[in-house]
Amino acid sequence: CWTMMTSARSRGKSKVSSDVVHHIPDVTVRYDLLVPHPSRPYVAVCQETAGYSLPWLEPVEHHTAVVAHIASLARQKYGLEAVAVRILSYQHEREQAAQFRLYQLDNWTGQVELPAGLVWLAEADLAELALAHVAYWPALEAWFAERQGRVPIPDERVPWARPGWYQRLRYWLEKTLAANHWGHANKIELYRAWSISAGLWVATDQGRFYVKASPPQFRRETGVTRFLAEQLPTLYPEVVATDEAEGWLLMRASAAEPLLAQTDISRWQEALARYAGRQQASRVRRDEFADLGCPVRGLAELATEAERLVTEPKWLRPEPGVAFTDEELAQFKALLPELQRICKHYAVAGLAPTLVHGDFHPGNILYGRDGPIFIDWSDACWSHPFMDLAIFLLEDFGNPAAINEQMALVVEAYLASWSAEKPLAELRAEFDALGPVAILFHALSFVRIVANLEPSARWEMHNVVPWLVRQLLTT
Repeated sequence: CWTMMTSARSRGKSKVSSDVVHHIPDVTVRYDLLVPHPSRPYVAVCQETAGYSLPWLEPVEHHTAVVAHIASLARQKYGLEAVAVRILSYQHEREQAAQFRLYQLDNWTGQVELPAGLVWLAEADLAELALAHVAYWPALEAWFAERQGRVPIPDERVPWARPGWYQRLRYWLEKTLAANHWGHANKIELYRAWSISAGLWVATDQGRFYVKASPPQFRRETGVTRFLAEQLPTLYPEVVATDEAEGWLLMRASAAEPLLAQTDISRWQEALARYAGRQQASRVRRDEFADLGCPVRGLAELATEAERLVTEPKWLRPEPGVAFTDEELAQFKALLPELQRICKHYAVAGLAPTLVHGDFHPGNILYGRDGPIFIDWSDACWSHPFMDLAIFLLEDFGNPAAINEQMALVVEAYLASWSAEKPLAELRAEFDALGPVAILFHALSFVRIVANLEPSARWEMHNVVPWLVRQLLTT
């Protein structure tokens, strides 16, 4: 029973999304830093007795997306003023219980004079450089080839790791702040940077703001968030300005707390009930959401798209250690026709489609003075409304124990909000039947996401597809 499976949810670290850095026990993690010269094809290196090495760190807390601590540690250890914009190489040596990450840092301050102990190294002198991991060499050589114009930058490269991006953002911020009499951007801190988004905190004379930047595959988020906030401001982030061409969303920092910090079950019930109401209200705006770029991902389309997981086995077998076994693949192939049958049935007999958030987990809900606030609309699309509850129920994002024990009441509050459209018993049956389909929906979301990432960055989340499909085999 999907409604009642919440007590069996994973209690481990989030595999889908989390903003909290975490410790990796019993594993040594080393970050090596590629810090480029602001205008020449040089990198900063440490002078050693026998040659040179890249600057490096050994943080004790980690996160694939959060990078603010890297800039802070690089400043403390080396006096560098640079920010981490992407991971060039990631190696996990399981036998050694070690991870090696090569980060590209960008010099947003234009720092040319290096602190003591660091010098600039040209490509011609790479033979004198000692690297912590042999896999860094191709990444380093590829970086020099791009920097010197011998090869083009891949089309999938995220904007914030491209030359000139920060300068454009800073100009836009200053112009926007000045136009609204909010003073200057006294400090801009890159907090998050990975292949699906970047986030920056902006301190001004009039308070703090947050900029979310999206790559092309998620550009709809800027327009969708603004459109939603215009309809009912208390339920969505306070949008100050957007640049849809650049994928920039400027929001005022909220005093609201994460829903995950709430132990009062009524607040969780309120959040889902109000969310159901917004889903229902979205139907009269379908054309506007389509114009904003929200794709149609209905149950009929899902039944067809699911074939990709069989015809393109790379999605279930991305690398050793997480790849599907032959037995698991056979299990999924046997299950797929039933999932497709359910899709086709409820495409006709189910609730009418609505706006779907696409990544609706408790970490994407805040709770403030006026109630819930729904954030992070990068995956917004049009589908069956119950597709949104898969991630919410499938995984524990650090939910309070008291909430987990009463999650069935939260689900009931959500279903009760649909009782004007169907009897509650029918809604429960539909919800249970579509639970596994909703997991499939999210697995295919990640197929789309990973397919649009730069190939060298697909490791960041290519394990999510097999992880999600495995949940189908155990549900």
